[in-house]
Amino acid sequence: MISGKDLVEYIIGHFDQVKAKQLQKLAYLTELDYMKKHGERLSDLEFKRYYFGPYSEGITEIKEEDENIVTTSNTIYNAKFSRLISKDGQENRIEQSIKEEIDHILSKYEGLSGAELEKLADETEPFIDTEELEEKIDLDGYADHYKVLLSEDLWTKAIKMGDEKKKEGAGKRKILKSDSEIDLLFF
Repeated sequence: MISGKDLVEYIIGHFDQVKAKQLQKLAYLTELDYMKKHGERLSDLEFKRYYFGPYSEGITEIKEEDENIVTTSNTIYNAKFSRLISKDGQENRIEQSIKEEIDHILSKYEGLSGAELEKLADETEPFIDTEELEEKIDLDGYADHYKVLLSEDLWTKAIKMGDEKKKEGAGKRKILKSDSEIDLLFF
């Protein structure tokens, strides 16, 4: 697991500059995509359900406290952009294989606006299952769920059960021979 700070810096560095809403949704979606593939959390960031989708107070705190992140306002677009002052040192804190995985995930979301990312995030199962505003999204529980789904033991058992059902003849259709048999089903 990497730190939330490392993930936030890496996402900002990947795009050179990122709007606040984009950063929130990119961090959430990256976390979720990584979790679905590996059955474990990518970072220690926590997210809550908010009106505009998943939101991490940790990201806001990181942006305020991290001297390597500069946030500037653009009055023309009424937006705040975050960018890194330097990528020095940050590159070495994340393993190369994880950086490649994050890059692959982020490439799916390149060019999407904050509103488009919000819509994608709002359609995720963990967000939908978190019903109350400001309620914590249980990403740890979903990581455990995906870990079980990805486990070889589960698939081995499922294949074995499927083979047993085939031997028993389950799943074969019974062909009705006459209209009278159909009538018996409904009357």
